[in-house]
Amino acid sequence: MNHKNVLVVENSILDAILIKEAFNHKGIPCNVHLAQSGKEAMDFFKEQGLTLFSNSLDLVLINEELTQVGEVDLIASIKEKAATMVPIIVLTDTKDQSQQSQAPGANSYLAKPLEVTDFVNMINKVKNYWLEVVC
Repeated sequence: MNHKNVLVVENSILDAILIKEAFNHKGIPCNVHLAQSGKEAMDFFKEQGLTLFSNSLDLVLINEELTQVGEVDLIASIKEKAATMVPIIVLTDTKDQSQQSQAPGANSYLAKPLEVTDFVNMINKVKNYWLEVVC
């Protein structure tokens, strides 16, 4: 079974660890790459080169606070560089639907649950849907 490559752009180290653990827990094997800022994500893309975008990035999760890198829209930049469609999910701290307009171009918006068990279950559902059904 091929490993799926997931990029997580998250400034909360606790959330990043939970996400990584959930993606690595049984099921589809995943290589989870962590970036703690939008700039770090942009640097990751530069380091990986075009090969990353041609066929090996399967999913991106971005904290809503990190969708802008200065004047650069991280989501638009990923979509522009990607040779294939890369699903992008924005993780929010709020259930307020009006926040979704701040990150146009994302494929999905999910509110982070406050309870750890609910958070891990949400990430498992993301993994199952986006990496097993869609990809």
